[in-house]
Amino acid sequence: MAAMSMMQRQHFEDKVQRFRKLVNRTPRWHPAEVDGRPVMVDDSGVVVLRFEGPWTPDLARLFTHLTHDVGLSLLALLEAAPGTAAQGQAVRFLDALYLDGRAKTLNLPHE
Repeated sequence: MAAMSMMQRQHFEDKVQRFRKLVNRTPRWHPAEVDGRPVMVDDSGVVVLRFEGPWTPDLARLFTHLTHDVGLSLLALLEAAPGTAAQGQAVRFLDALYLDGRAKTLNLPHE
């Protein structure tokens, strides 16, 4: 495992910061049902995520486990990764998120 250059380290930290903003701007959610359909609701009971289509059960299951708190735990792991055996995987994970806006997404403002 090669050590990151200062430029690589800064680029890595910038991506971690973008992921932190993404996680911090999401509410804590948990599964619920509305009209017999699985949804995710925030702590006040407001529906924050609805599922439609044949993938509904699988997506609902994914978001039941992939919570705001899991995102915070993942941030801690990413912050600890540089200089460890996990560094390469952390870099690949952050690259795969396309937090720099390269991914085809909805027309949302960049942060």
